[in-house]
Amino acid sequence: MTSREQLAELGLRPADLASQHATLKVDLLALPPVWLPCPASFPDGEDVDSWASESAQVWWENSGRRHHGADVTLLSETLAGIHRIIYAADSPLLFHFAMLHLPERIAPLPVMFGVWPAIGDRQTQLNTLTGIGHPGLVKPAIAEEFSTDRLGRGLRTLAYTRAGNGSGINVTINYAWRCEELETALRIFAAAGDLGRMQKAIPDIEKLAQAVELVPR
Repeated sequence: MTSREQLAELGLRPADLASQHATLKVDLLALPPVWLPCPASFPDGEDVDSWASESAQVWWENSGRRHHGADVTLLSETLAGIHRIIYAADSPLLFHFAMLHLPERIAPLPVMFGVWPAIGDRQTQLNTLTGIGHPGLVKPAIAEEFSTDRLGRGLRTLAYTRAGNGSGINVTINYAWRCEELETALRIFAAAGDLGRMQKAIPDIEKLAQAVELVPR
């Protein structure tokens, strides 16, 4: 996959290389209430801060827990900060849309989606999207087939890489599918420096994957 730095040199953004034949659809009603959509852009009159404020208010209301204005403000600031980090122009992440995993009393975990053109051999592209053979791996990725009713057969990997500063290990969960009919490849991924945090998220991430489909543009 082309890096963000290479795209910038060409004057491109990840959105410029998105699939022209399909887009992503998430069945939010099929998901447990631990997910917040985190879109890349907003309609006129809305921005990151208004999205974060509204999302924080809805999350607290849905939690059924007693809360105060300070609780909503803290979560709103956290959500806005995460959005600005993952969508920053200099972020190394390549994706088109994100969801935030936010169960009770746990820090939000971004889960990213990349909707790419189908390029070259199917298995080679799935291996690339899921990090198999990536030079930064601490050890070979653990790979297995993963299927959903909406996306069909795909590939899942669990991979460990060195943190950017070299002082720790990041764990990444990757899922990838390819739809030949729509000439599109889909990647879903999340990364964390805390293996325990990732282990808590994986069951919900797999429910999220089951609720995703590719639809024609």
